[in-house]
Amino acid sequence: MQFWNSVGMGTLSGMFTGAGQGLFSRARLDALGARVGLSQYTEPESPFEGSAFLGKGPQFPGSSLDRLRGLMFANMQEREGMMMEFQQKLTSMKQEFFESHSYETVMGQDGKPHVQLNEQGKPKVVDGKETKLHQEARQEYETNTQETTKEVHAREKETFLKEEKQQIMNFLQSNKNDLGNPAIQNELQKLILQTQKKALKLRQDQEEEIWKIDLPTEEMKVFVDDETRRIREQEKKHQDIEDASQDARELIMYQEELNKQLKEEKDRLFSKSNDEVFLKGPEAYLKPPPPPPLSSVLPPYLTEALYNMGIYSLD
Repeated sequence: MQFWNSVGMGTLSGMFTGAGQGLFSRARLDALGARVGLSQYTEPESPFEGSAFLGKGPQFPGSSLDRLRGLMFANMQEREGMMMEFQQKLTSMKQEFFESHSYETVMGQDGKPHVQLNEQGKPKVVDGKETKLHQEARQEYETNTQETTKEVHAREKETFLKEEKQQIMNFLQSNKNDLGNPAIQNELQKLILQTQKKALKLRQDQEEEIWKIDLPTEEMKVFVDDETRRIREQEKKHQDIEDASQDARELIMYQEELNKQLKEEKDRLFSKSNDEVFLKGPEAYLKPPPPPPLSSVLPPYLTEALYNMGIYSLD
């Protein structure tokens, strides 16, 4: 789902599954407001053109976008280099371990050797260099273990998103008549941010579990903990630099001014619509108006975040 892509950019597995390439494809939300999505983001068409809106909208800061995209891409490449170094080191540690150890195997009903597990459900380690048959049994065990764990993770994600989505839907329903209120929008943004932070932590925890699930020694697991912590600290440092840049501020200012002008135009059109209803007579008031689409009452960055969660309306 788009939601997990939006919270997972730059995460460890994303570096190798392609998700990391979308590092700047989402709008990050924070206390300042909208973060501009940068992946396939180009100068947008003005929402004012070809409509009943009176204005033309603010000037899009295209040069700022290009510079910020370049900075973020360079930072992403640096983290990918760290990830490659980490992965190569971990691979070397495993290869070295199995030069003098192997997993005990037992012959299965299919006539093939399979890894023998101990009472804790972990492979039994024995001395001696790993043979080809031992290696095939180990690789089968690692693949099956990872696939089983990923299935558990998928169910955890599904449950998490269902619960968080319901919480936000409850908030939207409780405030459906006041979603244009900046104070309500601020509370909604806080809810979305909390969900994104919890989702990112869940995804990172799951990624670390996948990295460590089939490692044979505690030393390797500690190495994974240390390296993932180092890479994420570097990612946080990079994001702070990006967020503090003048180009990021220019893009945020553009989005805020666009939101402001859109709200003014929406208010004007809403007032015009009310005037038309008044002129039609009292019978027009007897028809309950349909709930407005979220995009008509919420700023674009909130609408996008809700869409990523699969929330498209108040129904």
